[in-house]
Amino acid sequence: MHLAKAMYFINTVAAIPWGRYKVVYFYRLGLNATQIGFLRGATHTAKLVAWPLWGAICDYIKDIRSALIGSLISATVALELLRWCGAQHEVGFATVLILAILRSSMNAEWPLVDAATIALVQRHEQQHQESGSSSTNSEGYGKQRLWAALAWGVASLYVGVCIDRYGIQTVFLLTYAAVFLEIIIILKWLPSDLCVVSPNPPSTKKESILNWPLAFLLNCLLYSMAYTIPDQIILLHLEASGASRSLQGTAIACSVIFEIPVFYYSDYLTHIFSARLLVFTAQFIFIGRLLLYLAVVDSDMRLVIPIQLLNGFSFGLLWASAVPYIQSNAPAGRETFAQSVLCTVWGTLGPAIGSIMWGYVYDQYGIKAVYHGGIAMVALTMLTLTLPTHWWTDHRREPATEPDTPLSVPTVSWRITSKHTALEHLCTSDEEAYTHERTHHHHHSERSE
Repeated sequence: MHLAKAMYFINTVAAIPWGRYKVVYFYRLGLNATQIGFLRGATHTAKLVAWPLWGAICDYIKDIRSALIGSLISATVALELLRWCGAQHEVGFATVLILAILRSSMNAEWPLVDAATIALVQRHEQQHQESGSSSTNSEGYGKQRLWAALAWGVASLYVGVCIDRYGIQTVFLLTYAAVFLEIIIILKWLPSDLCVVSPNPPSTKKESILNWPLAFLLNCLLYSMAYTIPDQIILLHLEASGASRSLQGTAIACSVIFEIPVFYYSDYLTHIFSARLLVFTAQFIFIGRLLLYLAVVDSDMRLVIPIQLLNGFSFGLLWASAVPYIQSNAPAGRETFAQSVLCTVWGTLGPAIGSIMWGYVYDQYGIKAVYHGGIAMVALTMLTLTLPTHWWTDHRREPATEPDTPLSVPTVSWRITSKHTALEHLCTSDEEAYTHERTHHHHHSERSE
């Protein structure tokens, strides 16, 4: 599984320079917060169409490697066009907008790397079963994804220092170097026949959208709109307040410190706790995070740094449960598309709306109004946890496998009756939970037939 770890690490390193500091670049071009918000909203909207399309292409050609290389090359060419136009003495907002949209449409590395990682994990588990090995060493999705968090912190700090020393153009050179290395790794080691295999049996019935976890996707959409605040508005506020790029890089680096243990133990967390409970915990912590930002808004800007540590929980818990949850619900033959839908909802649609909305609020009313609005939005988001059970329940999920630990731990069942609130859960022993899951799955199979 070293390949998956290396792909996540180098892909994140390639994404950091432009992905995290493009707000600084646009600000240097003379754009205001409203324009930057509109620009980011437009680019995320482009991904709304492009990412599922890239995922559908992968499912059709059954070749993640070719799609990934095509995305890397085309997105890099678009970025170079944007750099060249930005270097001219006068560049119009319309030109920047068109090229930024082109770049975002081609840039589908995140959903494709997620899909490649899931496929590699599946292949590793299959080889493990065929060999009859009794090893308890688990190599699930979380232990691969934590390398992205590690790279996110290290690269953010390094890029921030480089910008302070050598200028904003450094983001382009660092991006090109990392992309070149990533393409070499993919060509040399990523199998050409790699594709995700659904854990669900093929069905002859027409797949209904009602069978998708709609409440989960709605929750991710609203939450990602609010998450634009720490991802964009806070950095914009730091830049407008005169904070150095080194300080901004340090803030970003601190945000991933607790992501690493969260992703490392994600297999345990998703086995013990329901996805709904993990989502509730992440969003409850996020409200606390915004309250702390609000408390220090008139103080030393460096106080933002320790608050950033909460990102490991407010984001890590959500994403550690989201990817396997969506994968377990993926219809057969639409595995990569399902991951693209999740990435589109979280990484494009939500930020597209949030960037425009919070950028306008910041320009008109200031940073305090942004924090108050964010708190209200997350509180509204948490109401989706009370939606009817069938909007959340995973109808296809097989019984969870035992975690690779000799200890017996209580299991939190995902079954929640419609007469109870979304936060109530049933605690049973391992054996009882396993029996319940098997019985429910058997009855559901009989009804499907």
